[in-house]
Amino acid sequence: MQTRMIVNTKDISYNIQILKHHIRVPIIAVVKMNGYGINIENAVDVWYQHDVRFFAVDEPSEVYKVFDCGYKDIYILLMSPVYNKKMLINLIKRNVILTVVSKENAIAVSEAAKEAGRQARVQIQIDTGMGCFGLSHKKTDELMDIYTTDELIFDGIYSHFPYAFEKEYKHTKRQLEDFQKIISWLKEMKINYGFAHIANSCAAIRFKETWLDAVRIGSGLLGRLPCKVELPLTKIGFLEAEVVDIKTIHKGETAGYAQLYTAKKDIKAALLMIGRITGHGVAYQNDYLRFSHMLRGIKDVFKARKNTLSVDFQGKKLKIIGRMGQQYTLFNINNVDIRIGDIVTTDANPLMTDALIERVIVNSY
Repeated sequence: MQTRMIVNTKDISYNIQILKHHIRVPIIAVVKMNGYGINIENAVDVWYQHDVRFFAVDEPSEVYKVFDCGYKDIYILLMSPVYNKKMLINLIKRNVILTVVSKENAIAVSEAAKEAGRQARVQIQIDTGMGCFGLSHKKTDELMDIYTTDELIFDGIYSHFPYAFEKEYKHTKRQLEDFQKIISWLKEMKINYGFAHIANSCAAIRFKETWLDAVRIGSGLLGRLPCKVELPLTKIGFLEAEVVDIKTIHKGETAGYAQLYTAKKDIKAALLMIGRITGHGVAYQNDYLRFSHMLRGIKDVFKARKNTLSVDFQGKKLKIIGRMGQQYTLFNINNVDIRIGDIVTTDANPLMTDALIERVIVNSY
């Protein structure tokens, strides 16, 4: 072991209890992106222990990973459209709930259902502003065409908030209203649409108005959200890293990429497998389309310069030397009794940590 991600399932269980107590409608557990970095199997297991039976993923390969968990009484929603007939037939036979985003997509699913010899369960995704998958909320004629497509069982309808971490309840409110107009129209047309959901983790925690018939919780499981929330969620995941090597950087010598660091005196340094591969120095790409985002980006730069990365060793903080590396980084160990093979710890987001880093589950059920 050089570096490994530690995931405590008791902490995950705690977060689920907090979320279920706060949210008073059914939860769809989103376990995409390998269970938000903690492994799909781990995420599914803990959700299941807390009586959640509805799961959602983004990719067909993730569907089969959920099935591999061995639970027979669960429902799986695939949140991306599929057109490949062979794949559709396989998914329909497994009773996977498919997402439909257009009339063309509905026809593809219908044809596959006929060949599979059974009706396909589907949910319709409505685009209210995300601009990715989904039928525009303005296209009610096409929506009606979808609902008249043969061989489809309409299990639900949903949309997605791209900006639920906004400071004010403005863009999210407008999207919710557009989605609710669709729901009202369907009721007027006496169309059985199943159940409706739109809230992601940020929206479900912050805005009760968005709950509808169910909510989807993904990143909320990790307690790592792009917005401040009042719930006392625990951050899931931290790294344990071995000291790979120890060396002396002499006065006047440089260290790290771009030679940003020059030693003012002799300094002892520990080399650790901590870097961008472990999620450090990596962030979601900043969006500067709004002036407020640009100001936030500038603020983050000054904050990062002030709060340099450090790791913990027996209660002591070891500060970074130079620039963060892709895989290995140097840390200052002056006046610290530390040896090669000793273990340091540091906070890390499982979602941002490379999948090659071993995940170790502790306090498992």
